[in-house]
Amino acid sequence: KWLKDPPGQKEGSIMPNLGLTDDEVRALVAYLETLK
Repeated sequence: KWLKDPPGQKEGSIMPNLGLTDDEVRALVAYLETLK
């Protein structure tokens, strides 16, 4: 949810809504999980 709509998850967030598609969000999450 955070990657899809940061301001919608936390009011006043400075991270912009990047307009990511669902597929882009899934790919980004998969990448971030490899960094654990």
